[in-house]
Amino acid sequence: MDFNYSRPATGKNFIGRRQELSALGNLLTQGENVILYAPPKTGKTSLVEQALFNLRTLSRKTVSVRCSLLDVRSASDFALRLGSAILAATGSTPVEYADLAERHLDRSHLIFDPERYGGGSDILSLSWDADERDVRAVVELPYALARERGIQFIIVLDEFQNVLLTGSSDMICSRLEAAFEAKDADAPVSFILCGSAVNAMKYLTGKRHFFHKSAVVLPLPAVDEKEIADYMNRIFLTGGKVPDRNLLLAVCRLLRCHLGYLNQYCAICDSATRGYLMAPAMNAALDALVSLHEPHFRARMADLTGFQVSLLRALLEGHDQFSSASVIRRYALHSSANVCRVKDALCKKEILSFDENDKAEILDPLFEFWARRDYFKIDNKEL
Repeated sequence: MDFNYSRPATGKNFIGRRQELSALGNLLTQGENVILYAPPKTGKTSLVEQALFNLRTLSRKTVSVRCSLLDVRSASDFALRLGSAILAATGSTPVEYADLAERHLDRSHLIFDPERYGGGSDILSLSWDADERDVRAVVELPYALARERGIQFIIVLDEFQNVLLTGSSDMICSRLEAAFEAKDADAPVSFILCGSAVNAMKYLTGKRHFFHKSAVVLPLPAVDEKEIADYMNRIFLTGGKVPDRNLLLAVCRLLRCHLGYLNQYCAICDSATRGYLMAPAMNAALDALVSLHEPHFRARMADLTGFQVSLLRALLEGHDQFSSASVIRRYALHSSANVCRVKDALCKKEILSFDENDKAEILDPLFEFWARRDYFKIDNKEL
């Protein structure tokens, strides 16, 4: 057992979220589609990997396909990436890939490309720019294969919000939605749409109303701080270190139980100390964690306008009625119409998110801590 932050946490390292794990497993068993979004490094991949592992231990005949849309910027990218990932998970030789493409993608511009495959690139290539027919072909491909082979396909689309960058998001989402709604009991397929851009995913599923009736949004609440503190304490003790449990709870609250940051923090503590872990060493580890991410935080602030910086400061100083006359005057926000524009901009930059009651939250807890302590110097908070 260790403080790992570079790989999904599964097995004995998977903690918390038992209800969400059970719910995800049940949804996949029933062939439902799932939408899962939360900020980066908060446990989405670990939850999915553990659910897939549990399904395999139940001897369910499944083929899981992981497809990252991280660098997808066009419908052609989407079609090639998804189609190649499905074929790679289904076949194993160039002969199989060619046969599958010829039989199931014959009405599209997608073809098996032995040169690209031999060069370690995608299995497929396009003889023309991708259109709706090509997107439809790759979206329907797992259903055809599930029907042909009598097994369930589970397709995980990571960084799904990047379809908004393709210029064809309506078409891609419409084709996916049509496939979801036309599901066949003889072709069990489940898609998991994962996104790390919270507001972009809310936009797709909320304002744009995609997948409203064809997929289940699975909330991802924070893991209980006491469970995280117990886990951290157990690993420290295994390594011969004795931490102050109250300080472990304090850092969990400070970082809002952000699993990625907490694992990094504990790894720093673990490598820098011996014996007892007391306040000076744990505060030094917190400073080191902030220092690691500070260049990114500085770049994020440099990208903000003066109005956006002012609204962020107003939030950190305890204000939530940003359109009130007193807040507009004190922070020079100009007008209530301008406040609305600033809020939208901060949401698009994935800095703030607003709930159904219009209550704002800074999505990144370490950025919030840095902005409060080091940028605005509102307080000098330590553990």
